[in-house]
Amino acid sequence: GKGQVSVDYDTKTGKPLRVAKVLMSNSIDYRFVKGDRSKVRDRAKKIAFDSMKDCVDKKTEFLFNPTGEWNAINSCSAADSGVTGRKLVVQFYGGYPGAQLGGGAVVNKTPEKVDCSAAFGARHVAKNIVAAGLASKCAVQLAYAIGIADPFSIYVNTFGTGKIPDEKLGKIIAANFDLTPEGMIEKFDLLNGNIYRKIPRTFFMDDYRWEKTDMVKVLLKEAK
Repeated sequence: GKGQVSVDYDTKTGKPLRVAKVLMSNSIDYRFVKGDRSKVRDRAKKIAFDSMKDCVDKKTEFLFNPTGEWNAINSCSAADSGVTGRKLVVQFYGGYPGAQLGGGAVVNKTPEKVDCSAAFGARHVAKNIVAAGLASKCAVQLAYAIGIADPFSIYVNTFGTGKIPDEKLGKIIAANFDLTPEGMIEKFDLLNGNIYRKIPRTFFMDDYRWEKTDMVKVLLKEAK
């Protein structure tokens, strides 16, 4: 199955305001459902809304298999052909304005591929910039050339919220963050198989090393 959450944002600050719609499309084997089938929908809604209780309101819509029942025994290529791979926008930032994707898949790639390791590296850098108070919003773009370990381009966009120029932030990043594949593999423990069992679900969990704000002091010192 799959889910989709539509969020209303403040057009000025870009901050999320509320969840507008929740869509769930789930294949269900109704042979094992006893009683009223509508209870399946009600239970799914309760679980979804409870997990987002601070974001949903009375106007939040819930759509569950809107095209009708999706029977698990028919959930195969004959019923849903044309599907391939992992949806990149879903995997990353859900289409959040300003969040750009390089176009390369991340799941099922070894970490020496920068499609994988640099996605985490850019996330780590941007999160530390915001945590340091140097910007309230930040996107970091890294570009690499095959055979060259360091990124040949580091582009920072703080969307007008930066306390120092974006260009200076880029230079600070280049001087203080090891963004080589080897460096990121070691720092983020990307050869740990346990991580790869969680990555397909989400990239943003507090126990991931790229989520740590461990470079705040360095950034503040360099920004003076």
